[in-house]
Amino acid sequence: MTEGYLALASHVTTTAGHEVDHLRVTIDALRNQVAALTPETRAEIISQVRTTVTDQLGPAISTMRTTFTTVRTSIIAMNRSLESANRIPSVNVPTFTDALQAVEQRLAAISDNLTALTAAVADVQVDTSQIETLLSSTSDQLASVEGCSLSGKLRSPPSVRGSRPLAPRRQTRLTGSV
Repeated sequence: MTEGYLALASHVTTTAGHEVDHLRVTIDALRNQVAALTPETRAEIISQVRTTVTDQLGPAISTMRTTFTTVRTSIIAMNRSLESANRIPSVNVPTFTDALQAVEQRLAAISDNLTALTAAVADVQVDTSQIETLLSSTSDQLASVEGCSLSGKLRSPPSVRGSRPLAPRRQTRLTGSV
């Protein structure tokens, strides 16, 4: 059971990492365009930012949040198993609760940034520094999602030294990859 949850989480983490990279490239390109806009290109670039946020970034972040929710549900179930195992004397298996909360908070912040960005670009006369700040903040938040991914926590548990022998059925469950 645990191996299945870990395989799913590992796959989703890898896929999300690629999506985060793609989104950051898109956001950084938009930020560069906004920084270089002139009075003549203002309307076109603001329109492009609005379209990209609405048609690409917003749906991509929404999909990431939905996928994360699915993985989070599976990992919570796995955490319950790990917490049960931790009740056995001399067993200390790491859980993923902190990483889950960090990713969830960062995805919520990214969604908030995109909402603010959508509102800001609704006005063609918007202060471009506000757009640049929101784009930079969104890019930074995406980087922090990547930095707190679960992939570094998806490893086998440390060996349990000095623990009492377990019944074969339990030992099989505890010695599998976590």
